[in-house]
Amino acid sequence: QARNENGLAKIPHISGQINVPVMTLHTIGDLFVPFSMEQLYAERVAENGKSDMLVSRAIRAVGHCEFTPAEETDAFADLVEWAEGGEKPQGDQILNPDIVKNKDFGIEFTSPLRVYDPLQNSN
Repeated sequence: QARNENGLAKIPHISGQINVPVMTLHTIGDLFVPFSMEQLYAERVAENGKSDMLVSRAIRAVGHCEFTPAEETDAFADLVEWAEGGEKPQGDQILNPDIVKNKDFGIEFTSPLRVYDPLQNSN
């Protein structure tokens, strides 16, 4: 791989050219890899006409890769079923600004809500 323009070596170029089913999970409060990077990846996949091969799930957590075993297990099971010929699993519409700005964004695949989540005590 060539040296990245910022001087770092061995940083792969993310092209969005995928040929197999891909499932991503991203915590929406991640400060190390902001959620916008997940959106950028989805945009690159779409530019290559491969959105049918990508499912993105937003997880309502703040830590980097702060996924629960349930979130990981559910996503992996859905990915395996899809890769073996099943239907494309559900995901979040991470490129739709109206959906992303909704206070409930990411709730569908977050299990359980974290104790610090504002929705935890909103009922």
